[in-house]
Amino acid sequence: MKTINKYNETSVIIALGRRGSGKSYLLKKIADTYPRVLVLDVMHDKLYDDDEYYKIYDFQTLKDLMLISGYKKEFKYVYRFSENSANIDEEFEQICRMVYFRQNMLLVIEEIQTFTNTNVDGLPYALKDLLLKGRHKKIALGFTTQRPALLNKTIISQNDYVFCGNLQAKSDIDYIAFHTGINKDDIQNLNEREFIISSIYEKNSKIIKNDNI
Repeated sequence: MKTINKYNETSVIIALGRRGSGKSYLLKKIADTYPRVLVLDVMHDKLYDDDEYYKIYDFQTLKDLMLISGYKKEFKYVYRFSENSANIDEEFEQICRMVYFRQNMLLVIEEIQTFTNTNVDGLPYALKDLLLKGRHKKIALGFTTQRPALLNKTIISQNDYVFCGNLQAKSDIDYIAFHTGINKDDIQNLNEREFIISSIYEKNSKIIKNDNI
């Protein structure tokens, strides 16, 4: 699985920022460059309403499609969890397992804090496998979050690229500054749709506009 930009078949990417910062738009632009994509959309974001992404609302349909995904060179699926479902956590765990065994794709998880917390046991086992072993399966991961301080630290530590948009809560700013080295004042002074990139591949962070990823 190759992409048309610098993000490769095993990249782990997180885009974070307050609501309306453009983090989902940024991550979708990256996802558009991958041939095999599954997006987990808890917010039912209109961003993915274009015809390029096939919307799925039924978990059994998703399982059926994932079963045959190994034979497809290209697919772009968006799974929208039912807002009234009592089994979201169980479905999420199963989806992570399916991705791990189907391999060779980008999994995008919108608002990742929905499924994790900061406790030692707050990282679902199947997601932990994707984070720590997914590279061997040619699995790339993309996350968005409004509240980075609520994330399990394993998620931050495994990222190749952190796109940090404007944050307001002190706990979120402190958390990101501590784990990435990004200056706190720089985070607070970001304009709308501006992001600071922190990457393991670059010594210094830099500020970019959303349209220049």
